[in-house]
Amino acid sequence: MLGRFSPERFRDRPVIVLNSATHAHLHVADAGLSARREVIVNASYTGVYRAKLINEIDPLGVIGIDCGIGKDGASIAGLW
Repeated sequence: MLGRFSPERFRDRPVIVLNSATHAHLHVADAGLSARREVIVNASYTGVYRAKLINEIDPLGVIGIDCGIGKDGASIAGLW
């Protein structure tokens, strides 16, 4: 379970906290979860590439956490 933390369930849905979205699909598959069931909390920046990786697993919802917006908004560019 390296890099993944599952602290809670919200309305019978798992909340998955990832230290990085780089291998989000592996974490979801390893946990035996299915699309549109889990809420992903991404504890790394939410740039376009990371948002693409999270989008590929089709979560119910995503919360992006980052320490700053970055140059030209790069760290939050995946939000759009």
